[in-house]
Amino acid sequence: MTSDILYKIDLAGTSNIIQLSKPERQIALDLLSLSKIMAKDVELTQPLLERLCVALAPHKRLPEELLSEIFVLCMPCAAIIVPPIVGEHTPWTLRRVCAPWRRIALGESRLWNNLQLRRPFSWDLKGEKLQKYLEHLQREIVHPTLPISFDFYGSEPTGAFVSTVRAYFLQPDLHRFRHLSMGDTHSINEVLRISGTSLANLSSLTISSNSASAINSLSRPVPLFQNGLASLRRLKLELGNPRAELLVPPNIPWHQLTDLMLSTPSSMFNVAFLDVLSAAKTLRQCNSLVRCCIAVNPRAKSNEVTNDTVIKPVSLPTLRAFELLCVPKTHVSTPGANDPVVPFLDALEVPALVELRIRGYNAPNQHATLSALVHRSSCSLRVCELLGDERLGYPRGVFPESSRL
Repeated sequence: MTSDILYKIDLAGTSNIIQLSKPERQIALDLLSLSKIMAKDVELTQPLLERLCVALAPHKRLPEELLSEIFVLCMPCAAIIVPPIVGEHTPWTLRRVCAPWRRIALGESRLWNNLQLRRPFSWDLKGEKLQKYLEHLQREIVHPTLPISFDFYGSEPTGAFVSTVRAYFLQPDLHRFRHLSMGDTHSINEVLRISGTSLANLSSLTISSNSASAINSLSRPVPLFQNGLASLRRLKLELGNPRAELLVPPNIPWHQLTDLMLSTPSSMFNVAFLDVLSAAKTLRQCNSLVRCCIAVNPRAKSNEVTNDTVIKPVSLPTLRAFELLCVPKTHVSTPGANDPVVPFLDALEVPALVELRIRGYNAPNQHATLSALVHRSSCSLRVCELLGDERLGYPRGVFPESSRL
Protein backbone atom coordinates (compact mmCIF):
# COMPACT_ATOMS: atom_id res chain seq x y z
CA MET A 1 0.00 0.00 0.00
CA THR A 2 2.85 2.32 0.73
CA SER A 3 4.33 1.75 -2.69
CA ASP A 4 0.98 2.55 -4.29
CA ILE A 5 0.88 5.90 -2.51
CA LEU A 6 4.42 6.82 -3.60
CA TYR A 7 3.63 5.85 -7.17
CA LYS A 8 0.52 8.02 -7.19
CA ILE A 9 2.44 10.98 -5.78
CA ASP A 10 5.15 10.61 -8.41
CA LEU A 11 2.65 10.55 -11.22
CA ALA A 12 0.96 13.63 -9.87
CA GLY A 13 4.29 15.57 -9.76
CA THR A 14 5.18 14.59 -13.31
CA SER A 15 1.80 15.74 -14.53
CA ASN A 16 2.29 19.13 -12.90
CA ILE A 17 5.72 19.55 -14.52
CA ILE A 18 4.29 18.76 -17.92
CA GLN A 19 1.54 21.30 -17.41
CA LEU A 20 4.10 23.97 -16.43
CA SER A 21 6.28 23.34 -19.50
CA LYS A 22 3.46 23.92 -21.98
CA PRO A 23 3.44 27.75 -21.57
CA GLU A 24 7.24 27.81 -22.00
CA ARG A 25 6.99 25.92 -25.27
CA GLN A 26 4.28 28.27 -26.40
CA ILE A 27 6.41 31.28 -25.53
CA ALA A 28 9.32 29.82 -27.52
CA LEU A 29 7.05 29.27 -30.50
CA ASP A 30 5.72 32.82 -30.23
CA LEU A 31 9.26 34.24 -30.07
CA LEU A 32 10.23 32.23 -33.15
CA SER A 33 7.22 33.55 -35.03
CA LEU A 34 8.02 37.09 -33.90
CA SER A 35 11.64 36.82 -35.07
CA LYS A 36 10.45 35.61 -38.48
CA ILE A 37 8.06 38.55 -38.71
CA MET A 38 10.83 40.99 -37.71
CA ALA A 39 13.26 39.51 -40.25
CA LYS A 40 10.65 39.84 -42.96
CA ASP A 41 9.98 43.41 -41.84
CA VAL A 42 13.72 44.21 -42.11
CA GLU A 43 13.78 42.76 -45.62
CA LEU A 44 10.90 45.04 -46.57
CA THR A 45 12.14 48.20 -44.85
CA GLN A 46 15.89 47.96 -45.64
CA PRO A 47 15.55 48.89 -49.34
CA LEU A 48 13.31 51.78 -48.35
CA LEU A 49 15.87 53.04 -45.83
CA GLU A 50 18.66 52.75 -48.40
CA ARG A 51 16.64 54.74 -50.91
CA LEU A 52 15.99 57.40 -48.28
CA CYS A 53 19.72 57.59 -47.42
CA VAL A 54 20.61 57.96 -51.08
CA ALA A 55 18.03 60.71 -51.46
CA LEU A 56 19.45 62.54 -48.43
CA ALA A 57 23.09 62.03 -49.58
CA PRO A 58 23.21 62.15 -53.41
CA HIS A 59 26.99 61.53 -53.48
CA LYS A 60 26.31 57.91 -52.48
CA ARG A 61 24.90 57.32 -55.94
CA LEU A 62 28.21 58.34 -57.53
CA PRO A 63 30.74 55.68 -58.52
CA GLU A 64 33.98 55.49 -56.59
CA GLU A 65 35.97 56.59 -59.64
CA LEU A 66 34.12 59.90 -59.70
CA LEU A 67 34.39 60.29 -55.92
CA SER A 68 38.12 59.74 -56.25
CA GLU A 69 38.37 62.58 -58.78
CA ILE A 70 36.39 64.87 -56.46
CA PHE A 71 38.67 63.95 -53.56
CA VAL A 72 41.79 64.84 -55.55
CA LEU A 73 40.30 68.16 -56.64
CA CYS A 74 39.51 69.03 -53.01
CA MET A 75 43.06 68.33 -51.87
CA PRO A 76 45.29 71.28 -50.95
CA CYS A 77 47.09 72.71 -53.95
CA ALA A 78 50.37 72.71 -52.04
CA ALA A 79 52.14 69.56 -51.00
CA ILE A 80 51.21 67.95 -47.71
CA ILE A 81 54.40 68.07 -45.69
CA VAL A 82 54.92 65.04 -43.45
CA PRO A 83 56.80 66.00 -40.26
CA PRO A 84 60.12 64.29 -39.52
CA ILE A 85 58.51 62.15 -36.79
CA VAL A 86 56.02 60.49 -39.07
CA GLY A 87 54.73 58.01 -36.51
CA GLU A 88 53.20 60.72 -34.32
CA HIS A 89 51.21 62.33 -37.10
CA THR A 90 48.76 61.40 -39.80
CA PRO A 91 48.45 63.21 -43.13
CA TRP A 92 46.30 66.32 -42.98
CA THR A 93 43.79 65.08 -45.54
CA LEU A 94 43.15 61.73 -43.86
CA ARG A 95 42.33 63.38 -40.52
CA ARG A 96 39.51 65.39 -42.04
CA VAL A 97 37.48 62.90 -44.06
CA CYS A 98 34.90 60.30 -43.07
CA ALA A 99 35.57 56.56 -43.21
CA PRO A 100 34.21 55.93 -46.76
CA TRP A 101 36.22 58.81 -48.17
CA ARG A 102 39.28 57.68 -46.21
CA ARG A 103 39.00 54.25 -47.82
CA ILE A 104 38.91 55.89 -51.25
CA ALA A 105 41.86 58.10 -50.34
CA LEU A 106 43.96 55.15 -49.23
CA GLY A 107 43.44 53.58 -52.62
CA GLU A 108 44.18 56.79 -54.53
CA SER A 109 47.78 56.96 -55.67
CA ARG A 110 47.54 60.68 -56.37
CA LEU A 111 47.11 61.34 -52.66
CA TRP A 112 50.46 59.71 -51.95
CA ASN A 113 52.03 61.61 -54.81
CA ASN A 114 51.08 64.77 -52.92
CA LEU A 115 52.87 63.76 -49.72
CA GLN A 116 56.42 64.87 -49.08
CA LEU A 117 59.12 64.09 -46.56
CA ARG A 118 60.60 67.32 -45.28
CA ARG A 119 64.28 67.20 -44.39
CA PRO A 120 65.99 70.28 -42.90
CA PHE A 121 69.58 70.27 -44.14
CA SER A 122 71.98 72.55 -42.26
CA TRP A 123 75.67 73.16 -42.71
CA ASP A 124 75.93 73.31 -38.92
CA LEU A 125 75.31 69.59 -38.51
CA LYS A 126 78.43 67.95 -37.13
CA GLY A 127 79.50 64.75 -35.39
CA GLU A 128 76.64 62.83 -33.81
CA LYS A 129 73.97 65.09 -35.33
CA LEU A 130 75.35 64.47 -38.81
CA GLN A 131 75.42 60.70 -38.21
CA LYS A 132 71.78 60.69 -37.09
CA TYR A 133 70.87 62.76 -40.10
CA LEU A 134 72.51 60.29 -42.46
CA GLU A 135 70.61 57.47 -40.76
CA HIS A 136 67.37 59.35 -41.48
CA LEU A 137 68.34 59.60 -45.13
CA GLN A 138 69.04 55.88 -45.33
CA ARG A 139 65.62 55.09 -43.86
CA GLU A 140 63.95 57.36 -46.39
CA ILE A 141 65.55 55.50 -49.26
CA VAL A 142 63.63 52.41 -48.11
CA HIS A 143 60.48 54.15 -49.42
CA PRO A 144 61.46 54.61 -53.08
CA THR A 145 58.24 56.26 -54.24
CA LEU A 146 57.61 58.89 -51.56
CA PRO A 147 58.55 62.40 -52.79
CA ILE A 148 61.00 64.43 -50.73
CA SER A 149 61.11 68.09 -49.73
CA PHE A 150 64.60 69.36 -48.88
CA ASP A 151 65.65 72.53 -47.04
CA PHE A 152 69.24 73.77 -47.22
CA TYR A 153 70.13 76.47 -44.68
CA GLY A 154 73.14 77.28 -42.59
CA SER A 155 76.48 79.02 -42.34
CA GLU A 156 79.86 78.22 -43.87
CA PRO A 157 80.04 74.55 -44.89
CA THR A 158 82.76 72.20 -43.75
CA GLY A 159 84.61 69.88 -46.11
CA ALA A 160 82.97 66.80 -44.62
CA PHE A 161 79.52 68.26 -44.99
CA VAL A 162 80.07 69.30 -48.60
CA SER A 163 81.07 65.70 -49.29
CA THR A 164 77.85 64.58 -47.64
CA VAL A 165 75.80 66.87 -49.86
CA ARG A 166 77.56 65.62 -52.96
CA ALA A 167 77.09 62.00 -51.93
CA TYR A 168 73.38 62.41 -51.35
CA PHE A 169 72.73 64.43 -54.47
CA LEU A 170 74.43 61.78 -56.56
CA GLN A 171 71.93 59.19 -55.35
CA PRO A 172 69.77 57.64 -58.09
CA ASP A 173 66.54 58.72 -56.37
CA LEU A 174 66.82 62.46 -57.06
CA HIS A 175 63.73 62.13 -59.24
CA ARG A 176 61.79 61.97 -55.94
CA PHE A 177 62.62 65.60 -55.14
CA ARG A 178 59.55 67.82 -55.42
CA HIS A 179 60.64 70.87 -53.41
CA LEU A 180 64.00 72.48 -52.76
CA SER A 181 64.49 75.33 -50.32
CA MET A 182 67.93 76.95 -50.17
CA GLY A 183 69.24 79.88 -48.18
CA ASP A 184 72.91 80.50 -48.86
CA THR A 185 75.23 80.85 -51.83
CA HIS A 186 77.28 77.77 -50.97
CA SER A 187 74.36 75.33 -50.97
CA ILE A 188 72.86 76.88 -54.11
CA ASN A 189 76.08 76.64 -56.09
CA GLU A 190 76.77 73.12 -54.87
CA VAL A 191 73.30 71.81 -55.63
CA LEU A 192 73.02 73.49 -59.02
CA ARG A 193 76.47 72.31 -60.02
CA ILE A 194 75.92 68.59 -59.46
CA SER A 195 72.17 68.13 -59.91
CA GLY A 196 71.96 68.24 -63.70
CA THR A 197 68.84 66.63 -65.15
CA SER A 198 68.15 64.57 -62.02
CA LEU A 199 65.69 67.15 -60.67
CA ALA A 200 63.35 66.93 -63.63
CA ASN A 201 60.35 66.36 -61.31
CA LEU A 202 61.05 69.39 -59.12
CA SER A 203 57.81 71.37 -58.81
CA SER A 204 58.73 73.98 -56.18
CA LEU A 205 61.92 76.02 -55.66
CA THR A 206 62.51 78.48 -52.81
CA ILE A 207 65.61 80.63 -52.40
CA SER A 208 65.74 82.99 -49.42
CA SER A 209 68.93 84.88 -48.69
CA ASN A 210 70.33 88.20 -47.49
CA SER A 211 72.89 88.01 -50.28
CA ALA A 212 71.92 88.98 -53.80
CA SER A 213 74.73 86.77 -55.12
CA ALA A 214 72.80 83.72 -53.94
CA ILE A 215 69.90 84.59 -56.23
CA ASN A 216 72.01 86.17 -58.96
CA SER A 217 73.90 82.88 -59.23
CA LEU A 218 70.81 81.54 -60.97
CA SER A 219 71.56 83.88 -63.87
CA ARG A 220 74.70 81.94 -64.74
CA PRO A 221 74.44 78.93 -67.08
CA VAL A 222 73.95 75.97 -64.76
CA PRO A 223 72.94 72.36 -65.52
CA LEU A 224 69.70 72.63 -63.57
CA PHE A 225 68.31 75.30 -65.91
CA GLN A 226 70.14 74.32 -69.08
CA ASN A 227 68.61 70.86 -69.00
CA GLY A 228 65.18 72.16 -68.16
CA LEU A 229 62.76 72.16 -65.23
CA ALA A 230 59.75 70.70 -66.96
CA SER A 231 57.78 70.23 -63.72
CA LEU A 232 58.58 73.55 -62.00
CA ARG A 233 55.35 75.33 -61.07
CA ARG A 234 56.12 77.32 -57.90
CA LEU A 235 59.04 79.73 -57.53
CA LYS A 236 59.81 81.86 -54.47
CA LEU A 237 62.76 84.25 -54.37
CA GLU A 238 63.27 86.25 -51.17
CA LEU A 239 65.99 88.87 -50.76
CA GLY A 240 66.67 90.36 -47.34
CA ASN A 241 69.37 92.93 -48.15
CA PRO A 242 67.93 96.41 -48.85
CA ARG A 243 71.11 97.49 -50.67
CA ALA A 244 71.38 94.49 -52.94
CA GLU A 245 70.66 94.71 -56.64
CA LEU A 246 68.84 91.70 -57.99
CA LEU A 247 69.25 90.27 -61.45
CA VAL A 248 66.10 88.49 -62.62
CA PRO A 249 67.27 84.97 -63.59
CA PRO A 250 66.70 84.58 -67.34
CA ASN A 251 67.08 80.79 -67.39
CA ILE A 252 63.96 79.98 -65.38
CA PRO A 253 60.97 78.62 -67.37
CA TRP A 254 58.70 81.53 -66.46
CA HIS A 255 55.95 80.52 -68.90
CA GLN A 256 55.04 77.36 -66.94
CA LEU A 257 54.92 78.89 -63.45
CA THR A 258 51.57 78.99 -61.65
CA ASP A 259 52.82 80.49 -58.36
CA LEU A 260 55.43 83.24 -58.23
CA MET A 261 56.80 85.24 -55.31
CA LEU A 262 59.54 87.79 -55.91
CA SER A 263 59.46 89.36 -52.51
CA THR A 264 61.15 90.02 -49.21
CA PRO A 265 60.96 88.40 -45.76
CA SER A 266 57.86 89.59 -43.93
CA SER A 267 60.02 91.14 -41.20
CA MET A 268 61.85 93.36 -43.73
CA PHE A 269 59.14 95.31 -45.49
CA ASN A 270 61.50 98.13 -46.50
CA VAL A 271 63.65 96.06 -48.88
CA ALA A 272 64.11 97.23 -52.45
CA PHE A 273 63.66 94.37 -54.87
CA LEU A 274 62.88 95.14 -58.52
CA ASP A 275 62.34 98.30 -60.48
CA VAL A 276 59.01 98.72 -62.26
CA LEU A 277 60.31 97.95 -65.75
CA SER A 278 62.02 94.73 -64.62
CA ALA A 279 58.84 93.64 -62.85
CA ALA A 280 56.76 94.22 -65.98
CA LYS A 281 59.30 92.39 -68.15
CA THR A 282 59.31 89.41 -65.78
CA LEU A 283 55.53 89.15 -65.48
CA ARG A 284 55.15 89.40 -69.25
CA GLN A 285 56.81 85.99 -69.50
CA CYS A 286 54.51 84.39 -66.90
CA ASN A 287 51.31 83.84 -68.86
CA SER A 288 50.23 80.83 -66.76
CA LEU A 289 50.30 82.45 -63.33
CA VAL A 290 47.46 81.81 -60.88
CA ARG A 291 48.96 83.50 -57.80
CA CYS A 292 51.65 86.17 -57.72
CA CYS A 293 53.35 88.36 -55.11
CA ILE A 294 56.00 90.79 -56.32
CA ALA A 295 57.91 93.60 -54.60
CA VAL A 296 58.91 96.71 -56.54
CA ASN A 297 60.85 99.85 -55.73
CA PRO A 298 59.20 102.74 -57.61
CA ARG A 299 62.16 104.97 -56.73
CA ALA A 300 64.89 102.62 -57.93
CA LYS A 301 67.66 104.37 -59.86
CA SER A 302 67.08 102.07 -62.83
CA ASN A 303 63.53 103.38 -63.24
CA GLU A 304 63.05 105.53 -66.31
CA VAL A 305 59.31 105.68 -65.90
CA THR A 306 57.20 108.81 -65.60
CA ASN A 307 53.46 109.34 -65.40
CA ASP A 308 53.35 109.60 -69.20
CA THR A 309 55.36 106.44 -69.88
CA VAL A 310 53.48 103.68 -71.68
CA ILE A 311 54.60 100.19 -70.66
CA LYS A 312 53.85 97.32 -73.02
CA PRO A 313 50.77 95.35 -71.94
CA VAL A 314 51.30 92.60 -69.38
CA SER A 315 48.65 89.97 -70.07
CA LEU A 316 48.02 87.47 -67.27
CA PRO A 317 44.84 85.65 -68.36
CA THR A 318 44.79 83.05 -65.55
CA LEU A 319 45.93 85.23 -62.63
CA ARG A 320 43.46 85.09 -59.73
CA ALA A 321 45.42 86.54 -56.79
CA PHE A 322 47.92 89.39 -57.10
CA GLU A 323 49.85 91.18 -54.35
CA LEU A 324 52.09 94.17 -55.07
CA LEU A 325 54.58 95.28 -52.40
CA CYS A 326 55.92 98.81 -52.80
CA VAL A 327 58.88 100.09 -50.82
CA PRO A 328 57.64 102.54 -48.14
CA LYS A 329 58.19 106.28 -48.47
CA THR A 330 56.77 106.25 -51.99
CA HIS A 331 53.94 108.57 -51.02
CA VAL A 332 53.29 111.08 -53.78
CA SER A 333 52.70 114.43 -52.14
CA THR A 334 51.48 116.31 -55.22
CA PRO A 335 49.34 115.18 -58.15
CA GLY A 336 52.04 116.15 -60.65
CA ALA A 337 54.86 114.17 -59.05
CA ASN A 338 56.41 111.17 -60.78
CA ASP A 339 54.64 107.91 -59.89
CA PRO A 340 56.01 104.86 -61.77
CA VAL A 341 53.39 102.57 -60.23
CA VAL A 342 50.63 104.14 -62.37
CA PRO A 343 52.08 103.03 -65.76
CA PHE A 344 52.80 99.60 -64.27
CA LEU A 345 49.20 99.08 -63.14
CA ASP A 346 47.92 100.55 -66.42
CA ALA A 347 49.84 97.84 -68.30
CA LEU A 348 48.21 94.94 -66.43
CA GLU A 349 45.47 92.88 -68.09
CA VAL A 350 43.99 90.47 -65.53
CA PRO A 351 40.50 89.27 -66.59
CA ALA A 352 40.37 86.39 -64.05
CA LEU A 353 41.56 88.42 -61.04
CA VAL A 354 39.51 88.00 -57.84
CA GLU A 355 42.00 89.13 -55.14
CA LEU A 356 44.13 92.28 -55.30
CA ARG A 357 46.31 93.58 -52.48
CA ILE A 358 48.70 96.51 -52.69
CA ARG A 359 50.97 97.37 -49.75
CA GLY A 360 52.97 100.53 -49.21
CA TYR A 361 51.47 102.47 -52.13
CA ASN A 362 49.87 105.78 -51.23
CA ALA A 363 49.17 108.32 -53.93
CA PRO A 364 46.41 110.88 -54.53
CA ASN A 365 45.13 109.04 -57.61
CA GLN A 366 45.46 105.48 -56.32
CA HIS A 367 41.71 104.74 -56.29
CA ALA A 368 41.28 106.06 -59.83
CA THR A 369 44.21 103.93 -61.01
CA LEU A 370 42.78 100.76 -59.46
CA SER A 371 39.29 101.52 -60.76
CA ALA A 372 40.72 101.83 -64.26
CA LEU A 373 42.49 98.48 -63.84
CA VAL A 374 39.27 96.76 -62.77
CA HIS A 375 37.19 98.26 -65.58
CA ARG A 376 39.82 97.63 -68.23
CA SER A 377 40.25 93.97 -67.30
CA SER A 378 36.50 93.35 -66.77
CA CYS A 379 37.36 91.30 -63.69
CA SER A 380 35.11 90.55 -60.72
CA LEU A 381 37.07 91.37 -57.60
CA ARG A 382 36.08 89.77 -54.31
CA VAL A 383 38.95 91.26 -52.30
CA CYS A 384 40.73 94.52 -53.06
CA GLU A 385 42.81 96.10 -50.31
CA LEU A 386 45.21 99.01 -49.98
CA LEU A 387 47.49 98.50 -47.01
CA GLY A 388 49.91 101.26 -46.05
CA ASP A 389 52.86 101.03 -43.70
CA GLU A 390 51.41 102.06 -40.34
CA ARG A 391 54.90 102.54 -38.87
CA LEU A 392 55.41 105.46 -41.23
CA GLY A 393 51.97 106.89 -40.67
CA TYR A 394 50.47 105.47 -43.86
CA PRO A 395 46.75 104.72 -43.62
CA ARG A 396 45.37 101.21 -43.61
CA GLY A 397 42.27 101.03 -45.76
CA VAL A 398 40.13 98.90 -48.01
CA PHE A 399 39.25 99.72 -51.57
CA PRO A 400 35.80 101.41 -51.51
CA GLU A 401 32.90 99.03 -52.02
CA SER A 402 31.38 101.33 -54.64
CA SER A 403 34.47 100.96 -56.82
CA ARG A 404 34.21 97.19 -57.06
CA LEU A 405 32.65 95.41 -60.01
